Amino acid sequence: HRKRKLGADHPDTLVSMNNLADGYRAAVKPDLSLPLFQEAAAGIEKRRFQHEFAGRIVTNLITYHEHLLQFDQAETWRRKWLAVVKERSGADSAPYAAELTALGLNLLQQKKWTDAEPVLRECLALREKKQPDAWTTFNTQSLLGGALLGQKKYADAEPLLLKGYEGLKQREKTIPPQAATCIPEALDRLIALNSATNKPDEVKRWRAERAKYPSPKEVAPQPQQKK
Repeated sequence: HRKRKLGADHPDTLVSMNNLADGYRAAVKPDLSLPLFQEAAAGIEKRRFQHEFAGRIVTNLITYHEHLLQFDQAETWRRKWLAVVKERSGADSAPYAAELTALGLNLLQQKKWTDAEPVLRECLALREKKQPDAWTTFNTQSLLGGALLGQKKYADAEPLLLKGYEGLKQREKTIPPQAATCIPEALDRLIALNSATNKPDEVKRWRAERAKYPSPKEVAPQPQQKK
């Protein structure tokens, strides 16, 4: 109705589309929700992201693509939105760092190790400068370690993976519930590193730590958190 009355690209129409898509997502109807999320985000892009809910609408599409394991399609939108955030918030801002982390994580999930490395290096430099003691900084260290691990740069990966995990463990109480998987994920990277470098005692040690956390199958899917 709103689309007919106001036009497909009207700001109110885009919000309605997004809300309807949200309803279909809640009802687990991806065949109905995904095209609406895509149309709403395309409308936002057409308006050069000038909309008060631009971030919410674009992020909804991105997180839904990732929920459906369509990481390559999510990456395209993550890169578009990263450019917008960089322009609006600045290259040394916390929102930009959060978007860099999210893109880096997306690339790791695609096993695009060499693409992830510069993104996570930029993010880590920014976080170490702005929030050296925050859990997010240590999570970024572990993620960068994961990008190096994927490239078999084991000697470079090891200190980052160790420091990242230790920093996260010390700050466990400050990590929000939506990001609770970052510690077991950091441990999984340490297990993978020590398996690859043939250190069975270390593998055993890290597996014992990992056993204290639920396995990925036991963790209910959470809304995407800016890690």
